[in-house]
Amino acid sequence: MIDWYSLLFLAFCLLLTVIHYIGEHSSESVLHFYPEKIGLSKGTNFLLIRFVTGEVLLFSCYASVQYGAVSGFVIGAAGVFSIYWLKKIMMYVTIQKNPQESMMHIFADLMTSRAFSFMYIWIVLFYVNRLVLAAALSSFLFRHVFHLPNYALFLLLLYVYVFAVLAGTRGIQKIGTIQLYLIYIAVCIVPLSYYLASGIMKNYSVLVDKFPSFLQANSTQLVSLFFAVLEVMMGQLIVDEYMWRIGLAMKKERMNMIFHVAAFCWMAVPLAVTALFIPFAVQLGEGRSIAGMLHNLFKAPSAFFVFCLTVAFLASFSSSIAISLQSLLRLMEMQAVSRFNRKVLDQSKYCIGFCIVIIVFWVHHCFSMKQVMLFFVMLASSFYGLLALFYLQRKVRLAMLIPIVVFFFINWQWMMSRGEVMIVVTNGMECFFSLFIYRIIQNIKKL
Repeated sequence: MIDWYSLLFLAFCLLLTVIHYIGEHSSESVLHFYPEKIGLSKGTNFLLIRFVTGEVLLFSCYASVQYGAVSGFVIGAAGVFSIYWLKKIMMYVTIQKNPQESMMHIFADLMTSRAFSFMYIWIVLFYVNRLVLAAALSSFLFRHVFHLPNYALFLLLLYVYVFAVLAGTRGIQKIGTIQLYLIYIAVCIVPLSYYLASGIMKNYSVLVDKFPSFLQANSTQLVSLFFAVLEVMMGQLIVDEYMWRIGLAMKKERMNMIFHVAAFCWMAVPLAVTALFIPFAVQLGEGRSIAGMLHNLFKAPSAFFVFCLTVAFLASFSSSIAISLQSLLRLMEMQAVSRFNRKVLDQSKYCIGFCIVIIVFWVHHCFSMKQVMLFFVMLASSFYGLLALFYLQRKVRLAMLIPIVVFFFINWQWMMSRGEVMIVVTNGMECFFSLFIYRIIQNIKKL
């Protein structure tokens, strides 16, 4: 049984830590970082706030059921490779191109005005979809795992609104860091305590008897999973405004170490989730549905373990919603080019943020969770092709971005009759190679 009053008290205490930030940015952008450069400690925490999300925790649970015990290593390896690749691109952009303040300035420098306008619409659509997906997955937890009505999601959205919009970037940094520590404590202490109490051999015997397929690995499926995670994670990170703000605010001499430490810390999350799945979900064995598996996961014999897991999942989703909401507001601010529009946005940003929260609350149940999730991974894999653009010497025209949309809709139709993972991999590869070939042609023309 979960003590929800204790969770509400914990959330209230967290909001008290950022109460002095509320309304602090009444005359300037609520979304700017403070001017000093970010060092190793803060940079690692700020990166992990973005990496350790509720989507990652739920997908790690799902992959453990579908692909077995090796899935944690595959997801971790794909994520580390994505973070390493992102680091190389950010270091190249920071050193070679001397970028301006934001991600959109960088994309505007890579594209013509028409291509940039097209890409802006595509990125906004992706941000909206990511925000709706985080809300839909949170609602899924409340309804099917915790058996709570819809107002629980509304309370979570209000909690996010206070520290992400009212308190601004400093609110996300403060509460996000505390929530990050709570997540790591939960996903580490719960499986470790269980294994120390019951023993590894006992859990292995139960695993072999009740769920032998968990130890079997299909190499083809694991390779497909690796490339799917790589493309989706790399695609969404390359157009993540929050990630670019952090990367461009880092000390150049610390950037390499920050990304390496963050990658090492992030890899522990899917591994811990896989280890967590073995004693709690497998032993009670209620099939392969993710709802049944999560229901088993929250049937831990200790009320303290259940409380820790609940805090971890809710904290991860609140961080994900907060970053998506603030990034969407940041994109709106970037388009307010005139002084009048920017002034209006600064004065009404709190109302705009609250309206977005209300819209997301009413819209998230209008679509099935599977459709929202598939739309998200297809959009993210489409952005994987943008990696080929950062080494071009000429600006990209609109005609070269059209294939991304064409491949998206073609593969979306094929997804209905084929496997989702293979279609996601195919979509990302098609977008990447189409732009990579364009890059080669442009370099040949220059010669």
